[in-house]
Amino acid sequence: MDPIVNVEGLAYAHERAGHTQQILSDLTLELMAGKLVVLTGPSGSGKSTLLTIIGGLRRAKIGTVQVFGDQIVGSRERKLIRLGLFHDLATAGSSVVLVTHDKRVIDQADSMIALEDGRLVPPADQFMNDTSNSLKKLMEIDPERLGRLMSLAQPLARVALADGTLDRKERESIVELLRQRQIFSGAELELVVDMAIAQAQAGNQASRSEADREALDRAVRAVAMADNVVTEEERAIVDELKTRQP
Repeated sequence: MDPIVNVEGLAYAHERAGHTQQILSDLTLELMAGKLVVLTGPSGSGKSTLLTIIGGLRRAKIGTVQVFGDQIVGSRERKLIRLGLFHDLATAGSSVVLVTHDKRVIDQADSMIALEDGRLVPPADQFMNDTSNSLKKLMEIDPERLGRLMSLAQPLARVALADGTLDRKERESIVELLRQRQIFSGAELELVVDMAIAQAQAGNQASRSEADREALDRAVRAVAMADNVVTEEERAIVDELKTRQP
């Protein structure tokens, strides 16, 4: 099936009083019929500009944009008006593009387009940046409560993953049990649970690989020596990891 929207090498810049501000740079993407696509990115990343170019409401000069086979870039204004692209996109079994800063809608989407400074970025990069920043904030604001919650979440995640899988009901059970402790709630609680699950999954995977165990052994020794002092507590952890059986 051919895409209803095909964008290749699209670039767009504002030019005012001799000053050029690059808005979009070398974008390439496809939209298929009948799909829900989330377009996300920080303010000023180029989301609205991209959509108005696709809809024929803004003229670009660099790259190609084809909508239902019609070339948008370089088209005359009369042709853009005649095409009535937004109407066609809405009525011809088209993609639905949802522009949002709220990534909680991702679960309902078929795919995600992430923009940053006018460029496409892997969606995972934005999630990782958001996760990292959120965790840092939690550590700064209330490290004691975060530590308490992590100490509870990690063993629960390890138990849930003991059989090698974790289904939705098990995850919901972990969230509910931790919510009852009233340490954190909402997005903070979800973040900690996902972190604990990811750590448990990584631990299970590493325990099955001899190469990973050897790499982990070298890494923990390097970390222990980073401050040129190896404490008894650090040495005990190194010895435990070294003797752990796969």
